[in-house]
Amino acid sequence: MTPARGPAPESGGVQLIGFGTEAVVTNLANGQVVRVRITDRGPHTRQRILDLSYAAARQLAMLQTGTARVQVEWLTAAPPRA
Repeated sequence: MTPARGPAPESGGVQLIGFGTEAVVTNLANGQVVRVRITDRGPHTRQRILDLSYAAARQLAMLQTGTARVQVEWLTAAPPRA
């Protein structure tokens, strides 16, 4: 049975977005899409905006290249910290 919200998101890392934030990431080269939840800080290199888990990268069919041009649609903001 699939949960009402769909499958659980994969994980990713962004420097300035709060943990728990969810996004839809689309690989612009092939149209593959994955939903991710921010669970980490990264990337730790310039010219990159998002680190993805291996599972998310596999779903976007970008394992061989290691990087891809993507579109990111932020779905939710993380709840405020107490």
